[in-house]
This record gives sequence, C-alpha cells and structure tokens, in this order.
Amino acid sequence: KVAAESWFRKAAEGNPASLKELLPLADIYEREGNFEKAIALYREFPEDALAQERAGELLLEHGKAKEAIASLEASVKEKPGFENRQRLAVAYLRTGDGEKAAGVMRAAVEAEPGNAEAHSVYGRILRESRQYGPAAGQFAEAIKLNPKDSMAWSEFAGVAVLAEQYQAAFDALAQLEKLGGLKPGHHFLRAIILDKFQNDDQAIAEYELFLAAGSGQNKDEEFQARQRLRVLRNKKKR
Repeated sequence: KVAAESWFRKAAEGNPASLKELLPLADIYEREGNFEKAIALYREFPEDALAQERAGELLLEHGKAKEAIASLEASVKEKPGFENRQRLAVAYLRTGDGEKAAGVMRAAVEAEPGNAEAHSVYGRILRESRQYGPAAGQFAEAIKLNPKDSMAWSEFAGVAVLAEQYQAAFDALAQLEKLGGLKPGHHFLRAIILDKFQNDDQAIAEYELFLAAGSGQNKDEEFQARQRLRVLRNKKKR
C-alpha cells in the first residue's frame, strides 16, 4: 500500500487528476485500523463530498469533533441530508456550540418534516440548551409520526416535567405504560407529577416503587425520593 501510494503520487506529478486513484487506498487503511492514514488521505480531497463525509465520520468517531467540523460542513453543503446534518450537529455540540447544533437540526426538520428521528434529535439538542418547551414540541412531533416509539414518549415525558407541563407528562407516562416501556425512572417522574398534584397517597406509592427498583445508579433521584417520602409521610401523620 505504501508502495502503491508512492507510485500514484509520482504518476500524478504530471497529471494531478490521477490522484483520485488514491482514494480506494483510504478504505484499505480503514479496514486495517490505520484510521489516521485514512483520514489524512480523505482530507486531501476537499472537493469530493464522499471523501469529506467519511473523513468527518472518522474524526467524530475517534473523539476529534473540532477537527471534524470542516469536513462535515463540506459534506452537508454537498449532501444536506438528515444523517450528515446530525453528524455535524453532534460535532458542534461536542465543541460547545449548542446554538449552531440547533440551527443545523432546525434545518433538518424543515427539510424533512416527516422524519420522526430528526424531530427527536432536534428535541435532544433543545433539551441540552434548556429550551424545555420547544424540546417537548419536537418530541410531540416525533410521537405524531411514530406513535409506538416508546423512546419518544419517554423523552417527551421527561422534558415535559422540566417544562412544568405536568398533565401532558402524566398522560405520556400512561401511554408509555400501555406500550410496555415503563422503567424505574418513570415511576420517579410519575411520583414528582403526583406530588405536584398533591395526590399524596399515589405519590408515596410511586416513590416507593422507584426506590424498590433502585440499584444505586441514580443517587440524586433516590435521595430526592427519600426526602419527599419523609415529608409526605410526616404530613399524613398530622
């Protein structure tokens, strides 16, 4: 491969267009695990949309989000589809630019309003920037497009609680339960909602269900649940 690359480069001295013949070598480098060599080769072809797309993918996969941005931007410019936009949005997020990430995914849902996954990805980005109401709206759109998507129902319920849309969150958890997607954390969400509704008996029951299923992985939530249980039980004694 090194000899082949050297040969192609020497041949290209008189015909630069023939350098394109090098691109298949990048795929071979990838298969051998020589990702740095593959990336470097892909990046030699800034006008080739597929080469830039793959360079961006590899850089992102190997934790080099900042370096990936230029390649991913070029890829989106040439092929502005959902997957390319999603990768670019992830790169922006990982470099701390939530505003650009949101802009990219806003363009994605505008271009593909019937793409449920695009709405969910946009919702997650909005949630990251604490735009809970708009995030809930995006998850709601995803649910409309795919009513059996338990993940979308779960994410909607979680962000609706943060947006203080408690009845909508409660209804979403009921739907999630029908789909068989209710997990221990959902009992915590339901307990919070019932607590807000001052339905003390059911809130206690849900907090207890959450703690009974707990494995110590959600220490903050378990601490909060124990605190609220103590308050509610004392309230019942009065």
